[in-house]
Amino acid sequence: TKQSPGMYMVITITSIISVVAIYFGITSFFVNKKIIPTPDQVLTQFGDAHDQLLPSTFRLLVWNIQKTKQRSFGDDYLELVKDKQVVLLQEFITYPHIVDLFTNAPTTVEYNVATSFMYVDGSDPENPTRTGVATGAVVPSLSTFAEVTDDVEPFVKTPKATIITEYALENCEENVMVVNIHGRNRGGLSPFQNQLDALARYMENHDGPVVFAGDFNTNNQEKQDYLMEYVANLGLEEVIFEDDQRTKSKLSRLPLDHIFVKGVIVEDSIVFGNIKGSDHQPMSVTIRVVM
Repeated sequence: TKQSPGMYMVITITSIISVVAIYFGITSFFVNKKIIPTPDQVLTQFGDAHDQLLPSTFRLLVWNIQKTKQRSFGDDYLELVKDKQVVLLQEFITYPHIVDLFTNAPTTVEYNVATSFMYVDGSDPENPTRTGVATGAVVPSLSTFAEVTDDVEPFVKTPKATIITEYALENCEENVMVVNIHGRNRGGLSPFQNQLDALARYMENHDGPVVFAGDFNTNNQEKQDYLMEYVANLGLEEVIFEDDQRTKSKLSRLPLDHIFVKGVIVEDSIVFGNIKGSDHQPMSVTIRVVM
């Protein structure tokens, strides 16, 4: 059958749109249905932690893992986590092979996940693929909360998630609170303010040490200024990196990822500038709890 040039053009344009959509995660019309979880679907957990108390000096990793798209992610992750007691991940995704990678790692870790949205495959609707933020630790969490933004990102129409966990510390009556955020990216300052303001009550009402970290998406000066004022009001201090290779906004050249702490001493900090397993560079900090 002879086909017209116009038909070839339609096929080509459709193919290009599909490839672009998949690359940017806009899969709701082409691959999977994208749904926002109900409140009772947001939190999930996997993995086991065998220890009961975090050491009073512990190492922490913070990394936006870009939904594990990069080929070297698995090897990089296993190398990075082997000496860490707490891990904060953004753009986490529950592909079966990724969950297997995490649960079969040499270090036994409990992961708590706050889901921002889910991909539902028509062939297996009962087992959606979750994406959001995940905090892992070598000890079980004492409490876990999630905050999912009411505002959604323009165009992709998905919210952002934050997970708040608490862990018991050795030789310390107080628990450490770990707040793991993936910040609003687009839509101006107001949605970013709303997201941060919803988290303040957790940190204000916590008596022990606090770690507040993640990919804040501080891609303009307004957001950067608001964040710095916000953390100062909460008594948090920013972790400084001597060789600062953090991922920066392509336009503003401001760093997107941050670590803030309260009630601890930072013994060392590093950005792993040579890691290729994501489009963000992982950050690590060694923390000693002030007794």
